[in-house]
Amino acid sequence: MRLSISIILIFFIRLTSLSFIENISPTTSADPADENPVAIVDSLTIFFMNDMHGEIRNFAKAKHIIDRERENKEVLVLCAGDIFSGNPVVDQYDPKGEPMVAMMNEIGVDVAVLGNHEFDYGIDVLKDRMEQAQFSWICANMNTEGSVLPQTEPYAIKDIDDLKIAVLGVVETNGKEGDTIPLTHPWRVRDVQFTPYNVELSKYGSLEADTDADLSILLTHLGSSVDSRIAEGNHNFDIIVGGHSHEVIDRKVDDIPVVQAGANFEMLGRMDLIISEGTIASSEVRFINLGEYEQYDEALQAKIDDYIGEVHLDEVIGYSKNDMSKPNMGCFYTDALMNYLQTDVALQNTGGVRSTFDAGDITMGEVFDMDPFSNHCVIFKMAVSELETFFMNADEGFHVSGMQFGTDHTGFALYDTEGHVLSETDSLMVGVNDYIPAVHDRYFPYDRADIKDYTTAEAIIKYLQNASEEIDYAGCDNYQRYRN
Repeated sequence: MRLSISIILIFFIRLTSLSFIENISPTTSADPADENPVAIVDSLTIFFMNDMHGEIRNFAKAKHIIDRERENKEVLVLCAGDIFSGNPVVDQYDPKGEPMVAMMNEIGVDVAVLGNHEFDYGIDVLKDRMEQAQFSWICANMNTEGSVLPQTEPYAIKDIDDLKIAVLGVVETNGKEGDTIPLTHPWRVRDVQFTPYNVELSKYGSLEADTDADLSILLTHLGSSVDSRIAEGNHNFDIIVGGHSHEVIDRKVDDIPVVQAGANFEMLGRMDLIISEGTIASSEVRFINLGEYEQYDEALQAKIDDYIGEVHLDEVIGYSKNDMSKPNMGCFYTDALMNYLQTDVALQNTGGVRSTFDAGDITMGEVFDMDPFSNHCVIFKMAVSELETFFMNADEGFHVSGMQFGTDHTGFALYDTEGHVLSETDSLMVGVNDYIPAVHDRYFPYDRADIKDYTTAEAIIKYLQNASEEIDYAGCDNYQRYRN
């Protein structure tokens, strides 16, 4: 990395305003006859985004902003991962995720690192979306040998005006205790191998020199605290653009800019740089609030409106007598799953209930907002003793329908809804989303799973559509957790 700035350049930067520098030719030097020429100075604008989670509504505004800048100069557009999961327009569109990649193509994204939620739809879908993309997907700590997923390059090289820029990407691998996978459904990445980000970063300490780049950028999906630790005392990268922790970050760590642009595409990040001989002489970071920005690209907005209209999220499928709290929603969720699957018991992890219903009509969009992860329904036949062992060792609580926790002369015991102790030798049919057994595979062996071809959200929609009465869960709380 080129770490020195000439005295002449420092004097030049201090005496010259940023606006003047941006209006001169991207490459400036003194007369060739001058015995002491001024160092070459370049300017670069980077737009960055992260953790959009399927939110497409602001892309027409982002396109207007970026296109207007492109009228004057080339720009670099980066995405730090998690473009999928969280918005039913994208999650339920057929084909899944297609609108999001189409929007990124429209605004001219150059490079995107894979985030953990890119795997939520499964490898086959991700393969299709990667092939749809007109930008570079990168990820240094993923190996897809043996999978249908294309192998990403660890880094991308982009030429912007007179600058050669190397962009290296890494994703987090904290998805499951005892395993090295991103924070996604473990069954979705069974055929893909990952390594910890730090193992891979150690291989690219001389990336800038090896590629003869003027600038090196680390594009991460690790979270801001990890980004800052990487920057501390590590001068292998000039800039770190991150995601995963959903924060608005503009800080310098050991003079390395570390940035992140919030979540759900509410903000578009912009970084303006002055670069001399591979060294950042100055940087300015701004965040554009897209909700407040009024101009937009009309043609792209029309496409967005079409995408939203095709998913029919406003269709009414049920009715709630009351405003529902999170505990009420847990009761409803597991009751609906148990009834639709015709099982004895149903479980749901508390983090899987993402929103609540207001009193009145329930729309299809509200169900997808409440259960956005596209987890499939799965049924296990289990002995009561196996369930007891699971609950005693899971170290977390669940919404539970069809049984209650209690004690008897042996200690911890499970009861039916009428208050009778369940015999440990009895067998029960247990309905769950497939995330629970994937995380707790020690207690839910994959070869015993009866996996359905529909998601839990789809099952709940069918349940509501077939319900003859309004739902009423006022005061209900079926949260259960074993405590020793």
